[in-house]
Amino acid sequence: MQSVIYSINHERKTKYLYRPLAQMIGLDILIILFFSFNKQLNQLILLALFVFVISFVFYIGPLLLLFFTYYKENKDVTLLISNDSSRDNSSSNEDSIIELDHSNILKIEKHLSHPSYDERMHWFFWDKFFYYKIRFEDSTELYVTCLLCDSLEVHFQNVPFKKIKRWFPAVF
Repeated sequence: MQSVIYSINHERKTKYLYRPLAQMIGLDILIILFFSFNKQLNQLILLALFVFVISFVFYIGPLLLLFFTYYKENKDVTLLISNDSSRDNSSSNEDSIIELDHSNILKIEKHLSHPSYDERMHWFFWDKFFYYKIRFEDSTELYVTCLLCDSLEVHFQNVPFKKIKRWFPAVF
């Protein structure tokens, strides 16, 4: 097996932040335009404020909270998955390179929201967020968010793997 390198890239930022934000703002604008006919300016301002507050509280706020929490957790991390029997947390050029191999991983937990866990429809944009908690034999833990790698179970099929259901999959 060859080594695979993961880092936070534009594709995952688009998948988890840019596209959902654009969709939500576009939906807000469509709702405001739909209900804005025959309204006075003060009613239109109240409608726009109401729509943006509701969308921020239920959609955009939690989305931004999870994104920036996940980004802070793994922003300077490069994940190297290899078949070697060594694990090294070395730093080079301000980036932390974390090498993972099969030999020293005790188990992997995947923390998901309820809809993702049950493979149901996602009602909120932040339902797609998840993270892995990797436990090593030396009792250390590593958090790998979906912004860094969203397919870790493909690389570690022989390691005990457990899915955990969470209401709000935040790494605090």
